[in-house]
Amino acid sequence: MKLLIVAPGFAPPWTEGCKNFIRDLIPELQARIELQILSAAVSSIPAPGSVSFPVTYAASRYKSTQLWVLLRALKRQLSTADRPDVVVHFPYGTFDGLRGLANTHSVIRTHQLVTRAGVACITLLYSMTGGNLSGLLARVPTLATIAVGGWSGYAVNTGIRISDAMPPATPRNMRELLFMAGYHENKPALLKNILHTRGLMDVIRLGESLGKNGFRLTIAAPLLRHAERRAELTAILRREAPSLPVQMMGEVDVYELFRRHSLYLFPYRQNHNVFIPTSVLEAMASGIPIVISDLPMFRPLIGTENKFGLSYPVGNLEGLLRAILEAHANCEMTRERAARAARHVRRDWTVQRSAEQLLSVAGRLLAGR
Repeated sequence: MKLLIVAPGFAPPWTEGCKNFIRDLIPELQARIELQILSAAVSSIPAPGSVSFPVTYAASRYKSTQLWVLLRALKRQLSTADRPDVVVHFPYGTFDGLRGLANTHSVIRTHQLVTRAGVACITLLYSMTGGNLSGLLARVPTLATIAVGGWSGYAVNTGIRISDAMPPATPRNMRELLFMAGYHENKPALLKNILHTRGLMDVIRLGESLGKNGFRLTIAAPLLRHAERRAELTAILRREAPSLPVQMMGEVDVYELFRRHSLYLFPYRQNHNVFIPTSVLEAMASGIPIVISDLPMFRPLIGTENKFGLSYPVGNLEGLLRAILEAHANCEMTRERAARAARHVRRDWTVQRSAEQLLSVAGRLLAGR
């Protein structure tokens, strides 16, 4: 089988979940099939050596034309003698607003272009914010994503690479809290998103209570490399949580952070059609206990019975504080949940499992042609 991955924006830095998922999936696919990768780069093509696997880049002068340039490059590739048997399209996950309209058009156009060329096409959603998942499935019948509630399309789990760098953690001090986000660009809007969508502000508003109970907080995000964003966050912390000891980090070793902390906080506030955060998978696989909001989008991973971590009503500050204090007060139960979560992710949410599911879908499509 010859398979072509088509993914806009697939280039360093590797700070975003979808890019990391594709990057880690590549060697699993290369071991089984013949693989090609096509992407579009804005302004400049990544330097040789910055990407450790062969990627063909279509150059786009502007971000607004990136999807169009990628479609044009795909059309050229489908017309060559070296065309693939299967195309796997990883679209952007935004399906609301003007970006959502462009993305939806690109998904539908890619499906049409590939299938009219007589090639099997799989659109694999890592995430989907806004839009209508069932409506998109009606337009693109070979849509694949995680098995969210009521999903009738193809199921492919988000997976992570399990490596020797992530031995199960053994929490010692239950007062070391960790919050992480993957944004790297120096934009005020991204820090605002971290605060109010990803829920950091909820943790900060509990800062005085957490500080009085002896907790310390680490906030890790690549954009904190930028002095302006650090200053902005520092001002908020001084105003809202002056007695909470806080460490801010821009450059991090994720697995070292998991080993040094006792609770990973994921207080996300906004539900999406599809979103299983890579960082949550990595935390669970590493054995650090998690405290996570009870949004429906997390249920395919954590269920509804608190077997794999402590959940609380989304946006509820008292519930978040209670979950953190409960994790500290019931250390043994917290560690048992964390160990159970590690086994769960290492069994069902790996890139090996993702590759198996994806190739199974590809095989079924080819067999039905």
